[in-house]
Amino acid sequence: MGAGPLVVTYPLTGRSRAIVEEELGGTAEAIYLVDLAPTARAHALRRARAVLSHDTSKELRPDEIPLIRNARLLQFTAAGVDWVPTRDLPWELRAAGPNRCRSTSSR
Repeated sequence: MGAGPLVVTYPLTGRSRAIVEEELGGTAEAIYLVDLAPTARAHALRRARAVLSHDTSKELRPDEIPLIRNARLLQFTAAGVDWVPTRDLPWELRAAGPNRCRSTSSR
């Protein structure tokens, strides 16, 4: 597993977790924040190469948002993420929704 982990910020069912694992196909580790203690959450977010989120403003604490700056991609699962506040996201982070991808630096 040369790639850094995929960090999932919201709860997934067992079936959904199995789908994530199948799609990753052993190329990366999946880490589920809901399973982690606060200190382990911070460590996982610092290591993340990709972040899968529904709403970062609800799933990440304010002090955790800067920790995802080294991720290569923040993928939102919801269609139409205009309601998700992105102004506090690290400027160097690329964010994508089901219909688009952009750098948060274009805010």
